[in-house]
Amino acid sequence: MARYQPKSKYNIKEAAPGEFIVKKTRAPYFGFYIETSSGKFYAGKDPKRLLSEIVRPTPAPNNFNKNRDILKYNVLNNQTYGKLKKVVDIIPFKNTPSERDYKKGYYTRFFLKRVNERFGYIEVSPSTFKDVKTGKNTVNHVLYEAGKLRWSLHPNARQVNRTQIFLQRDQFPDLEVLFSNLSEFNKSNVLENQMAKRGDLVYRNNPNKEYIGPYHVHPEKGPMVGAVHVNAPHALLMFTSDLSPTSNTSSPTTGPNVQVQDTSEYSVEMTNDVSPLTSNTPPLGGGSFSGGGGGY
Repeated sequence: MARYQPKSKYNIKEAAPGEFIVKKTRAPYFGFYIETSSGKFYAGKDPKRLLSEIVRPTPAPNNFNKNRDILKYNVLNNQTYGKLKKVVDIIPFKNTPSERDYKKGYYTRFFLKRVNERFGYIEVSPSTFKDVKTGKNTVNHVLYEAGKLRWSLHPNARQVNRTQIFLQRDQFPDLEVLFSNLSEFNKSNVLENQMAKRGDLVYRNNPNKEYIGPYHVHPEKGPMVGAVHVNAPHALLMFTSDLSPTSNTSSPTTGPNVQVQDTSEYSVEMTNDVSPLTSNTPPLGGGSFSGGGGGY
């Protein structure tokens, strides 16, 4: 039986929802309660029959940003931010072969591909390639895949380099957008996409016949008919400035374009980078193409 409480020692009040909880069970309590002079609170309103002690709920601790997952995220995020502060921009760099590379006949080119871009290729220096490949924190290596390519410098470089690019098609599709010039840095490059004007060129085996139109200059064969060098018979040319002043020729004359139908008169000169052609391979046109000495 509860001890009698003089009226001067207590007050009867009514608690609103959320104002109190039962001390033992932590269950919410609202309704009448007794406040004693000692500062304690009891459920009910009969001072002769004190019920369960109730207490004011203490505010829950502010755990915002303090639970385990959030703390882990904040740590990682700070680490990421710290790393990104050290990241430097990746600068494109075109590697050029050395004389030693030319003696070997090849050298290595390095490139990066941005993982979220289909055509996001850039050529980079060996050091940048190494930094991305090894995950160095001075570059944003997460955004890029690193690759390298053995680049041929031989006379048949076009075919070799095309094959090298093809072999990487699974990991690096569309790599040819970066290395579109398959004979780049080849010292025996063909000078292509030239245009002959009146008085520039004549057919080599017929110096009296002038050639006007697109031509290219082969490093071994000299000027030839057509804008680019292809694996098909096309006539050999010569510059008028190379004509011997004592040669028995009249002034070159121009005439209508004539497309050669019979290619048997063209000498077939095979190189390492071409496959044999059948006799019915059509010659490429381009400007006057009349009975000149032929070649590949």
